[in-house]
Formats: sequence, C-alpha cells, structure tokens
Amino acid sequence: MTTVLVVGATGKQGGAVARLLLDHGHAVTAFVRAPSSPAAAARGADAVFGLSVPFGAGGVAEEVAQGRVLVDTAAKAGAHLVYSSVRGADRAVATDIGHADSKQSVEAYLRARDDLRATVLGPVYFMRTR
Repeated sequence: MTTVLVVGATGKQGGAVARLLLDHGHAVTAFVRAPSSPAAAARGADAVFGLSVPFGAGGVAEEVAQGRVLVDTAAKAGAHLVYSSVRGADRAVATDIGHADSKQSVEAYLRARDDLRATVLGPVYFMRTR
C-alpha cells in the first residue's frame, strides 16, 4: 500500500485527491493549515501531493516559499512529489499573472533538483461537477 501525504487535504483540490486515494486503498496523511492541528511530517510517505497558493498575506512571494518548502520536504523524505501547478508554468517567460509567475519559480526550483522524483500537473482550468 502506498502512503501519500496530501497537502491541503481539507481544500477542494487536496480533498478530492485524498478521497480518491482512500477509495483506491492508499494510506493518506492529511496536512492542513489549521495551527491547532497536530504536526504532520513527510517521514514515511512514499509520495507527497501538494500545491502552493498566492492568496495569503504574503502573496506570490509566500507562494514561492510554500512551493520550495514542499519540494525540499519531499526530497528530504525521499518521496515522489506530485505538484499541482498551472498550464505554461514550465516556461521561463514572465506572464505578468502573479500566480502563474510564482508557479514558474517553483517549477524552476524543482527542475534544478537532482535528488527528487516528481510529477508536475499543469491544468488549464479547474471544473466543478455537480
């Protein structure tokens, strides 16, 4: 059985990933933002699913920092990282769209690592089904 650390497991995207993994028999450790929640660690995880968001007080700079911590944490744990990014963030051309440019920075940081197995998802739009 694969053990997956899901960052943002109480959000829409992370929650959907966590539910799907559980439905398929995987062990899931949920990492959430609530300061009152017990600490979660990537130790023992085979894989880490995560995303970074620019919506906090620190904006896109905080998102880049979140993404780098995610990359570093997965590498330190020896886990396969699945990073949810955006379409086109694999390019090194500024878009003038804050959250796209910040994800470019995270992806560049990720590509520079030779100690990490990773998959980057680059969806165009997120859709909600009823």
